[in-house]
Amino acid sequence: MELIAGKPGHTKETFLYATAKGLERASYYGVRALIILYMIDAAIGMTQDEAYRFYGWLATAILISEIVGGVLGDLLIGNKRAVLIGGSLQALGTFVLCIPSAIGLYIGIGLIIIGSGLFTPNVIAQFGKIYLDRTKSLDGGFTILYTLINIGAFLGVLVISILGEKNFIYGFAFAGILSVVAVVLLFLTQDKPIDSSLHKNSSGFKGVLYVALAIIVISFFWGIYELFGANLHFIKYELSQNFNMNSSRNILQSIGSGTTIIIGIIAAILWSFLYTNRILKLGIGFLTIAIAMGLLLLIPEYPDGSSIPVFIIAVLFIGAAEIIIAPTINSIITKYSNPKYLAIIFSVVFIPIRIFYYLAGLLSVYSFEYPKLPFIIGCVVYTLLFAALIILFVVMKNTGKTHLANQSQNNEQ
Repeated sequence: MELIAGKPGHTKETFLYATAKGLERASYYGVRALIILYMIDAAIGMTQDEAYRFYGWLATAILISEIVGGVLGDLLIGNKRAVLIGGSLQALGTFVLCIPSAIGLYIGIGLIIIGSGLFTPNVIAQFGKIYLDRTKSLDGGFTILYTLINIGAFLGVLVISILGEKNFIYGFAFAGILSVVAVVLLFLTQDKPIDSSLHKNSSGFKGVLYVALAIIVISFFWGIYELFGANLHFIKYELSQNFNMNSSRNILQSIGSGTTIIIGIIAAILWSFLYTNRILKLGIGFLTIAIAMGLLLLIPEYPDGSSIPVFIIAVLFIGAAEIIIAPTINSIITKYSNPKYLAIIFSVVFIPIRIFYYLAGLLSVYSFEYPKLPFIIGCVVYTLLFAALIILFVVMKNTGKTHLANQSQNNEQ
């Protein structure tokens, strides 16, 4: 661990892009929280099965749209223009949802899909490019971005759901306003041209290896996260039944989001001043979540109040692991990718993650029959990844020392 010296780690663009992304995610997840209920409402008249099938198709359509959006942003219209167009289309789409009809639904969702595809990979690419001349600050920057996304998603779902309970139009209109504010913030950003000398990290086998490693690692992380997610919610629900007051139940239900946000704020401050080797950091992250899986295995199938402390500690460890791993992966991809194709690479990252989600869905059938199985799989796989990353860190460190020694010897000769 070392102090980060040199240029200031963050600029006003850091906070403008991060806040804009947080507002866009607040709008997006708020709409998602309402959309199924809206589709089965009398104005639309879908059956519950039709609504869930449409919702499943929505996730696939957004994945395809993000790949197309990444290609358009990197190769044709530019990342900044793609972000502004995408945000505007999302805002328009949410306002169109205020028209209570099937046509309004399909046009609105279509605009949101296209807008999200343009917005998401390109705004992450634009954000990462801010730090290409100070890559040690990438971890702090992406942690700020990730934390504001979590805050936006949490508050967006909460506020838009409350408004939607009164009237769907209120919820969608508020989501549209959030998207408009996000676009306005993006207009205030000033982007500098990229120095061609900063491409050196992306050249050769080393860059490809790091990016491939990052994609594999994050796919395993989110795939298994998806696998144990339902079981974690079941434990949370069972434990919440130990409280008589609804307020106490709500606190327990929201503890995951709350802890991730708090840990994210602390980590963002810490990593804005301190740099740690990213491979080592990933290893620590996987050790942290492996310990969380072990703690969850200690909780009985039908837990009582005595399991609450263990559960809270496990959730804290999961939140810490998420904050350590996810921003670090974004940092590695940004540093070792060619900036010209950064949005494309970020959009492609979602493909293996979706594949792992699908595999996790197949295994989830057994998780209801064997509730401990996802935690056992998580504990084993996360521990193996921890061991592999630590071994890689040690090998890289020793290789680096050998290279420096050889270089010194050659200089002496």
